[in-house]
Amino acid sequence: MCRAWLSSVRIVPMNKLISSNVLGMLLVLAAPQALAYIGPGSGLGAFGIFLGAVGALALAVVGFFWYPLKRWYTGIRQSSEDSELSADEADSADTGKS
Repeated sequence: MCRAWLSSVRIVPMNKLISSNVLGMLLVLAAPQALAYIGPGSGLGAFGIFLGAVGALALAVVGFFWYPLKRWYTGIRQSSEDSELSADEADSADTGKS
């Protein structure tokens, strides 16, 4: 069954794929002017959706990168402080024995 499916798959050459994409973009750019009107409510709504999408993307980046890096940095800082405290305790124990 798998071989039959693979034999029916047609591989499109990359230059044909690129030329069809370029043709599609040229057709979109060559379209005549629409002369359409967007009212203030629809325009502000569309702008609000755009700002919401940009804000959600920014928060996703912050949540995905910033917080793990912050936890990693705090862990390194705490481990260095713990090692300094243990070194101070060892020094005070050594001076207490003398």
